[in-house]
Amino acid sequence: MKQISFLHIELVAVCAFILAVAACSSTTENPESAGETPAGETLRLARTATLTTNNDLRALSHEEAGWRFASSQQWAYAAFAPFDGFGKPDVKGEVEVELQVSNGRMAIGLLTDHNEILQEKFVAATPASQKLTFTLGSANLESVVFRSAAPSGTVSEAVIRTVDYVLQVNHLDGAVSLGNIVKDDPSAALDSGHPVRVSTEHKYAYAARIPLAIPPLGNSMAFVRVRGQVAHGHMGISVLDKTGAIMKNERFYDPAPSELDYFVLIDNPANAGSVMFRSDKDEKSEIVVEDVSVFRLM
Repeated sequence: MKQISFLHIELVAVCAFILAVAACSSTTENPESAGETPAGETLRLARTATLTTNNDLRALSHEEAGWRFASSQQWAYAAFAPFDGFGKPDVKGEVEVELQVSNGRMAIGLLTDHNEILQEKFVAATPASQKLTFTLGSANLESVVFRSAAPSGTVSEAVIRTVDYVLQVNHLDGAVSLGNIVKDDPSAALDSGHPVRVSTEHKYAYAARIPLAIPPLGNSMAFVRVRGQVAHGHMGISVLDKTGAIMKNERFYDPAPSELDYFVLIDNPANAGSVMFRSDKDEKSEIVVEDVSVFRLM
């Protein structure tokens, strides 16, 4: 009996030792404790605010349900949703388009910088909305392109409800604070309450800036999300480098009926200095800003 008790105690000690080693190993391999990039979150970027039309066709008009598309020219590039940098081969994710075709036949695809259309999908008239999914990262993509696939003379009509990017991201805490916004142009107006209001009447003058403090990200890209509403005129959102020059991917927006998310891709986060607001018209332009965030692309 004494021998059995001794063996039992010995086995218990060995098991305890093995469990302790396993626990230490588990702690050492924890990605966060090892300083590795934690798993990202899935973020949906609504991009219908970027929809634009071929000036020769004027195929788009805005309505409550979305953007109404109408074109009778078969295969003509009638409308676009520009990627503004999010179509780079390094950006992995998906594009989701929801539309309801009421007449004719529509073709929707991804337009490359070589004027090629990839992953084109065709949608016939149907009472129900259709959801289409496209894959990012296959080429240097310029825009989602919409065109009529019906015979010439037949008007293809549709309501484009959503154009969304679905991406894996990490939110970068402390990279930007709306409370740090400053006025650049002395003639611009800045109400730094909540929400913040920026208005200007000077074409291309830097109206206001928000400093960025993006941590080192290696080779990763990042983007800014501005949550707000263009209330008047035509307001642009861009990112300045550390010398004060506009980096890339600036876009000007028309007034919106409600709050939207506006996005600016940052190709080189290490050189990003600030988020900047300005107008491209000599008339009153105003944006109401609720929040600003920065995300890392996974």
